[in-house]
Amino acid sequence: MIRFRNLICNCTATKLKLYSAFILHHLQYCSTVWHFCNARNCDKLESLNKRALRIVFNDKVSSYQQLLHKSEGSTLYNRRIQNMLIIEL
Repeated sequence: MIRFRNLICNCTATKLKLYSAFILHHLQYCSTVWHFCNARNCDKLESLNKRALRIVFNDKVSSYQQLLHKSEGSTLYNRRIQNMLIIEL
């Protein structure tokens, strides 16, 4: 996303749609696959998600929870648990 920062308009809504369509999709899949791996890998995915949200909102000071609230999303851990519950049903 940093590379495309100059090509994309400075509109947060556009960046959020691109994030949801391309980045979050891959992070959710990785999150489900790596659920039973060690916690360090899960933390790396969460930090990557936080970094992407910081770029989307151009916000370097807010906490991860505040960024998730702005994007109306939840942590990858919560999404992983939701996905596993859906698959089990």
